[in-house]
Amino acid sequence: TKAIVKRFEEIIREMKVKGTDLLEVGITHDGLATYSEKIIEMFKAAYPNANYEVAYASGSVMTHAGPDAVSIQLLTK
Repeated sequence: TKAIVKRFEEIIREMKVKGTDLLEVGITHDGLATYSEKIIEMFKAAYPNANYEVAYASGSVMTHAGPDAVSIQLLTK
Protein backbone atom coordinates (compact mmCIF):
# COMPACT_ATOMS: atom_id res chain seq x y z
CA THR A 1 0.00 0.00 0.00
CA LYS A 2 2.96 2.35 0.46
CA ALA A 3 3.66 2.05 -3.27
CA ILE A 4 0.04 2.96 -4.07
CA VAL A 5 0.17 6.07 -1.89
CA LYS A 6 3.51 7.05 -3.44
CA ARG A 7 2.08 6.61 -6.95
CA PHE A 8 -0.86 8.87 -6.15
CA GLU A 9 1.57 11.46 -4.78
CA GLU A 10 3.29 11.37 -8.18
CA ILE A 11 -0.04 11.64 -10.02
CA ILE A 12 -1.07 14.68 -7.97
CA ARG A 13 2.33 16.30 -8.48
CA GLU A 14 2.12 15.70 -12.25
CA MET A 15 -1.41 17.13 -12.36
CA LYS A 16 -0.28 20.26 -10.48
CA VAL A 17 2.71 20.76 -12.80
CA LYS A 18 0.43 20.47 -15.84
CA GLY A 19 -2.07 22.88 -14.30
CA THR A 20 -4.86 20.31 -14.35
CA ASP A 21 -8.17 21.73 -13.16
CA LEU A 22 -9.74 18.93 -11.12
CA LEU A 23 -13.52 19.29 -10.88
CA GLU A 24 -14.66 16.07 -9.22
CA VAL A 25 -13.22 13.07 -7.44
CA GLY A 26 -15.21 9.88 -7.07
CA ILE A 27 -14.09 7.31 -4.55
CA THR A 28 -15.64 3.84 -4.62
CA HIS A 29 -14.50 1.51 -1.88
CA ASP A 30 -14.98 -1.73 0.01
CA GLY A 31 -14.20 -0.25 3.42
CA LEU A 32 -11.88 2.73 3.67
CA ALA A 33 -8.47 1.49 4.70
CA THR A 34 -5.83 3.81 6.12
CA TYR A 35 -4.09 4.07 2.75
CA SER A 36 -7.36 5.01 1.02
CA GLU A 37 -8.03 7.77 3.54
CA LYS A 38 -4.47 9.07 3.03
CA ILE A 39 -4.99 9.25 -0.75
CA ILE A 40 -8.30 11.10 -0.31
CA GLU A 41 -6.67 13.59 2.07
CA MET A 42 -3.84 14.18 -0.42
CA PHE A 43 -6.34 15.04 -3.14
CA LYS A 44 -8.33 17.29 -0.79
CA ALA A 45 -5.16 19.14 0.20
CA ALA A 46 -4.10 19.61 -3.43
CA TYR A 47 -7.61 20.34 -4.79
CA PRO A 48 -9.77 21.71 -1.96
CA ASN A 49 -12.40 23.14 -4.34
CA ALA A 50 -13.13 19.89 -6.17
CA ASN A 51 -16.36 18.04 -5.42
CA TYR A 52 -15.79 14.75 -3.59
CA GLU A 53 -18.20 11.80 -3.66
CA VAL A 54 -17.47 8.71 -1.58
CA ALA A 55 -19.55 5.54 -1.89
CA TYR A 56 -19.40 1.81 -1.29
CA ALA A 57 -18.72 -0.35 -4.32
CA SER A 58 -21.41 -2.72 -5.54
CA GLY A 59 -21.57 -6.21 -4.11
CA SER A 60 -20.16 -7.78 -7.27
CA VAL A 61 -17.19 -5.41 -7.30
CA MET A 62 -16.56 -6.05 -3.60
CA THR A 63 -16.59 -9.80 -4.22
CA HIS A 64 -14.01 -9.60 -7.00
CA ALA A 65 -11.83 -6.79 -5.66
CA GLY A 66 -11.66 -7.96 -2.06
CA PRO A 67 -11.36 -6.16 1.24
CA ASP A 68 -9.97 -2.61 1.37
CA ALA A 69 -10.25 -2.18 -2.40
CA VAL A 70 -10.56 1.38 -3.63
CA SER A 71 -11.20 3.00 -6.99
CA ILE A 72 -10.60 6.68 -7.62
CA GLN A 73 -12.17 8.45 -10.57
CA LEU A 74 -11.05 11.93 -11.60
CA LEU A 75 -13.03 14.42 -13.67
CA THR A 76 -10.95 17.27 -15.04
CA LYS A 77 -11.91 20.38 -16.97
